[in-house]
Amino acid sequence: MVRHPGPNSLFVAVHEAYHDRPLVAGLQEIPMGPGRGFEVRHANGGKRIILLGAGSGKGGLRTDAQLALLELNASGQLVSAGILRGTVLTYGGLRLTAKTETCLSVTFGEDGPVIAASPPVATRTVRGRTVGGKPIRAAERVPFEMVVPARFSPTGQAVTEAGLTDPDWYQRPGEDRRSRDPED
Repeated sequence: MVRHPGPNSLFVAVHEAYHDRPLVAGLQEIPMGPGRGFEVRHANGGKRIILLGAGSGKGGLRTDAQLALLELNASGQLVSAGILRGTVLTYGGLRLTAKTETCLSVTFGEDGPVIAASPPVATRTVRGRTVGGKPIRAAERVPFEMVVPARFSPTGQAVTEAGLTDPDWYQRPGEDRRSRDPED
């Protein structure tokens, strides 16, 4: 039995439901401090890097987020990345940053990156107290920057995007994001 007293105890488990074959092929802890990092290897050769808490590690791995994720395909190209309650995620020249603490994600599709943001997540108790230490805010436009070196890019070309996210705009399944007017 392992005991971790206190409010910051961390327990990690990977659960996978699958039909024919499992996707998860292995799990390994990534040395980083003071947060914790894990690499989930996929049977198809891809991997997910999961970072719990702020910290840094080898290869330029760094975040100040409560949770950060990177997903790479079998060729090492970026599939998706995200930060929850943070402002930065870096890894081997790849950089995702926001001007203010936010929840920020990028997913690469056929038409390029789709970037979305929301304010930090918080919930309220029955008595109206906020859990998570921050009040619930309305969605806001968040200044961001994303740098994806050519070796991580699905197109083989470096990608740099910067601007303001639009929290009221999202991509509907099957919709061409270039033709959608955010004012609709």
